[in-house]
This record gives sequence, structure tokens and C-alpha cells, in this order.
Amino acid sequence: MNSFTYFDFLRVGWKIQLTVAIDYTKSNEEQELHGDGSSEKHEYVNALKKVTEILLPYDGDKQIPLFGFGGIPKGMKEVSHCFPLNGNNDNPEISGGVGPMLELYSKTLPDIGLSGPTLFTPVLKHFQHILEKGKNLEDPRHYHVLLILTDGCITDMQATRKILVELSAEPVSVIIIGCGEWDFGEMDELDGDQVRLTDDDGREARRDIVQFVNF
Repeated sequence: MNSFTYFDFLRVGWKIQLTVAIDYTKSNEEQELHGDGSSEKHEYVNALKKVTEILLPYDGDKQIPLFGFGGIPKGMKEVSHCFPLNGNNDNPEISGGVGPMLELYSKTLPDIGLSGPTLFTPVLKHFQHILEKGKNLEDPRHYHVLLILTDGCITDMQATRKILVELSAEPVSVIIIGCGEWDFGEMDELDGDQVRLTDDDGREARRDIVQFVNF
């Protein structure tokens, strides 16, 4: 696995399986990063549209699991750190490309209470579960990409590093898009461009699977 890159997998016919997770923590409210969920002047709409338009042509089935984290979904009283935007835990996928994804995001935004804290681990664990399920498909040759849109610091850094090190042995990438103007120093730490990501047990990531982009 160490010698293979994302592009190596695509060259030999693997397809992308894209999963998207959106930050609904209350800190987003201060910079109006969500807005009303319909205008590209707001960063989440803009980032979701532009990044998924790049990745979707490589997605094999155009079925995108779409999750939120750090918010209180409609019908719930407590914060959830990984919830499907379509409300269907058994089938969180959205079909039809960028348009339906943005439509669902805009439609559900008013019903989601912004809360917190910002935790990546529940989303990463669910992503790991999707990866394991994919290995049982008739054609398991899928390179899994998790796109996380977030506005800043996370509060489960230790656990996040641990699971990212575990995932580094798999055909996956995690793309973190930083929205707004908060401090993204922790995101740079997860992106192992300069120093290989290491967990608290001293285990190094087998390869750099995280790419952070300040939108």
C-alpha cells in the first residue's frame, strides 16, 4: 500500500466511492457559513458544489452518502455526531449528483439545530463501516473518499489521529475543507505533508491519506 497513490488506483480501473459530512456546530453561526443553505455566497454551499463537481465524475454509481455532525437533527433532542441528512440510517445515499445533494442540504438546514462540540471520530468510524461493507460487493474495487466540510478546531484530536492511522492501510482518502476564518492549525497537523501523522501510541500512518484545504 505504501507505494500506491490515489491516481494509481484510478489508472487500473478503480472507481471512487464518495462520502460527504457537513459540520453543523454552533460556531458556524458566527460567520454565517451556512446562511440559508441556498446561496453560493455562503461557504458551505460554495464548497459543497465546487468540490463534489470535481469528484463526482469519478464516482462509480453516483450514490453519495451524505451526513451531518455536531447538530441536532429534526425529531431529536440531543446532538448527533453522525446523522444522515435524508433521515434514513439504512440508506443515507443521495442519487442524481450535485443538484439533489444541494437541494437536500438547503431543505433540511432549517430543521437542524446547530450545537457541538466538533467531533470527527463518529463520522470516521461510520466511514470505516462503509469501507468494510464495500469489500463484500461483487466488485470491491472502490477507492473511498471522505469529504469533510468544517469550520475549525476539533475536540477529539487524539481519537481522530488513531483512526486515521488505522485507515491509512486502506484505499481511502480524507479531504478536509476548512470554511471560514478560524484557526485550522489542527487540520494542518492531520495533513501529513510535512511530518507523517502519528497516533499517541507511536504508530505512524502507512501513507498520507489526509488533504486539508482552507477554502
